[in-house]
Amino acid sequence: MPGNGLTWHYLYSIMKLLFTLIGLFAFATGPVYYAQVIYIAPVTSDIIKTDEFYKYKGDSLDVIYTFWADGGVMAFMVLNKSHTPVYIDWTKSAYSDQKVTESYYPVYKEGANLSAATDIYKTPADWYKLFAPYILSGYEGAENGLVEEPATLLPARSYLFRGCYKILPTTKFSVKKLKPQEIPLISGMRESFPGWVIQGDSANAALTFGNNITYATRKDFSDVKNINNRFYVWQVLTFEDAYFDNYDKDNNSVNCPYHSEKRYFIAHLKISDFD
Repeated sequence: MPGNGLTWHYLYSIMKLLFTLIGLFAFATGPVYYAQVIYIAPVTSDIIKTDEFYKYKGDSLDVIYTFWADGGVMAFMVLNKSHTPVYIDWTKSAYSDQKVTESYYPVYKEGANLSAATDIYKTPADWYKLFAPYILSGYEGAENGLVEEPATLLPARSYLFRGCYKILPTTKFSVKKLKPQEIPLISGMRESFPGWVIQGDSANAALTFGNNITYATRKDFSDVKNINNRFYVWQVLTFEDAYFDNYDKDNNSVNCPYHSEKRYFIAHLKISDFD
């Protein structure tokens, strides 16, 4: 009997030590976090794909879009390429998706899904740097382009920037019904890695969003025109944050291999966030 008691005491001590070590290991490694990279495509053919951006080409106005931010952002440049001024009516211009329609005026109304665009692009120089390839010689930035105003006069051969609303900031894409697969290599990555892939087209997209811009060449808006640009999510990649960790949050993740103005990302997700 004494021998048996000693044996059980010894086994109990070993098991207690083992569970302690397992607990310490679990605490040291911490929870696993994930990232989702969301790929965007235009719905209509008048939005063209350039090397860096999506660009709407109109008769008088071009609109160039950027989405890259944590949670996504609808930031855009409006370029008046004509030789006559135009007036943009922000009260009738808006961001919209399946859940939200928000007028661009007033900019800071309570409850709006405001983006961090004004934080990301803090000065006109930052905006200029972002869109520099598309600002032609002789174009000038329009003053007061980012202030809260119901209408903006955009002079001939000038441009302005706007970034107001997040793209459904609480949306994470579920992978519950999908099996993990190998995420293919992209530029800057050394190896493929496991993850989940969602793909679709404009007819059955998980998310469709965009904006409309109302403008005129007459101050009384008697010749009003409307630009309605729509985009959809055609692919979502979900994988461990470890494969997305080459980014600098303070610099809006521009160093990430997945960085593109035609995509956005959602980082630091738990499995429960999207499953």
